[in-house]
Amino acid sequence: MKKKDKHKIISVIKANGETEQFNEDKIRQSLLRSGAKTNVIDKVIKNTLKKIYHNISTKKLYRIVFSELRKLNRSSA
Repeated sequence: MKKKDKHKIISVIKANGETEQFNEDKIRQSLLRSGAKTNVIDKVIKNTLKKIYHNISTKKLYRIVFSELRKLNRSSA
């Protein structure tokens, strides 16, 4: 898998078909609401950024984020 350029703009396709720019803060807020700790959130975002791509659907993005969260929670348990 290619390494992502930190300055590259990644678009996300929402369920209604609209496209918007990827926003790391939305992921962070969602993970905070789920009860994740800040250090875990940082790792989840770092790992997620390695896996996402231009025009990813919100559904696929959600799966990646929460898959990474489960992996980290299992390894710390």
